[in-house]
Amino acid sequence: MVETFSAEYVHEPIACTKCGGLKLYRHGTKKTTYADAPLRGFAAKLEATVRRYRCRDCGETFLQPLGGVLDERRMTVRCAEFIARQALKHTFVHVAREVGIDEKTVRAVAAERMGELEAKHSPRLPRVLGIDETKIAGELRLVLTDVEGRRLLDMLPARDKGTLAAWLWQFKDRNAVKVVTIDMWRPYQRLAAELLPNAVVVVDKFHIMRMAGEAMDRVRIRLAKVKQPEVRRHWVRSKVMLNKRPHNLTEKQRFNLEIWLDNEPEIAAAYRAKEAFYGLFDLPKDEAIRAFDGFAASVESSVKPEFKPLLTAMRNWRSEILAVFDHKYTNAFTESLNNLTKHIVKAGRGYSFEVLRARILANYGDPVKEPLFFEFLLKDDGNPCANCGLPCRAEDMHLVTLPPVTRGQRAKRALVCEVCESRFNTEKVIAHRKTSTRKTG
Repeated sequence: MVETFSAEYVHEPIACTKCGGLKLYRHGTKKTTYADAPLRGFAAKLEATVRRYRCRDCGETFLQPLGGVLDERRMTVRCAEFIARQALKHTFVHVAREVGIDEKTVRAVAAERMGELEAKHSPRLPRVLGIDETKIAGELRLVLTDVEGRRLLDMLPARDKGTLAAWLWQFKDRNAVKVVTIDMWRPYQRLAAELLPNAVVVVDKFHIMRMAGEAMDRVRIRLAKVKQPEVRRHWVRSKVMLNKRPHNLTEKQRFNLEIWLDNEPEIAAAYRAKEAFYGLFDLPKDEAIRAFDGFAASVESSVKPEFKPLLTAMRNWRSEILAVFDHKYTNAFTESLNNLTKHIVKAGRGYSFEVLRARILANYGDPVKEPLFFEFLLKDDGNPCANCGLPCRAEDMHLVTLPPVTRGQRAKRALVCEVCESRFNTEKVIAHRKTSTRKTG
């Protein structure tokens, strides 16, 4: 549904737009329709009555210049701003449908805004740099984060040494980086040593712990192959008991797990090895180092082949893994950010990497905000703007008092998006100017 509003621009021109002459007279009107930002969940159009003028000096006619509109796009400035912001969060088709315009127009406005954002994008090196990768548009992309500040710094088109080196070289203050968290990819470690001389490299402990869990799972899969189909299916359903830490198991799960381990010695050996490795990171540093160095000997020979990748990583990355006891940083934020970006990638399937990168930076490039004082109004199933109706991130919402729509209604407190909040404040100022009078005397 489209709501259409009649509008007139009250300011008249004082000079001819063709020759600059001052002798003007009205010469009819012209109806022009402009797209406006959605209002109360409906697409809005302004049907403007535009005055035509003729100049007595040059004889030319021209239309009344309008403020607050983009003639080349046939939309208001606030509509363009609405599109630019929403196109960084939602699909172009969705925004086009909400505004009631063609998708190509949305793409053009979005491209213009993305170009502006790219020109302004100027990341700074943090004290703790997180380096990771995620798959976007079928290829691995480099993700760089400020681990302490919990924000995305940049997303690069490729995960290779040259791309990362070029990104790091642009900074003159590379000595300011004190810690670099990585997964176990040697080019990251080498570049950090070359270009970040004051930084300690820390391997993400959750990455290495995941290897222990995967080793245990390989043992389960190997043993399941010789079991009956119903046993295999039961093991698949029950593997959550193996993956959980003992203190997270229910009484029933603990009982069932004990029976399973009593009947399957190799699974029991793999489970003990996994738990011993996990427990390393709960120990004081000196004890943890001794346990780390003795771990390989504690793994039983029957499950050692499955644990070989973990044991090799422990040998090759010993100092970087143990560095976590002095610098308790992980790539947990980076990993969670990767999971969040998957939603943007899924929603924008088919879009170019540049478009997806702009969206991800726009949504996650700012520091994580403090809890909102109006959290009690937020809903678990999403938070649509009370004015335009589009879904919005909780941290981007503003609490306002909406005026009554019809006689007899009461004003109400509601959450609106940034664009509508700006529009709401503008309308309040205009209303105040109309009702106020000048002082006399």
